[in-house]
Amino acid sequence: MFRSILENNQSWLNDNIINAAQTLLKSKYGTPGLQNTVLAAALQGCIVGGEEFVQVLNSGGNHWLTISTIGCPYSTVNIYDSMCCTLPSTTQKQICALLMT
Repeated sequence: MFRSILENNQSWLNDNIINAAQTLLKSKYGTPGLQNTVLAAALQGCIVGGEEFVQVLNSGGNHWLTISTIGCPYSTVNIYDSMCCTLPSTTQKQICALLMT
């Protein structure tokens, strides 16, 4: 099902597709983070605190971005966002919760 959505380019990415991709990445590379996007949005996920991690977040509607602390100084996060826009406060709260700040 996911493959046909991606190949036909007729639908937006959703949490099910993102979570499936994160599960594959985590199982293949052991990347820390990559928790369920619904839990991250609800601020109820596994808080990663001081460990380095990668996480995909929904930034509203059909917009997804990736954050990472890998190689960053303490309490610093890299944000990878193709839209280069101002982060909504809800996304900022998700990031702060993950960083435990």
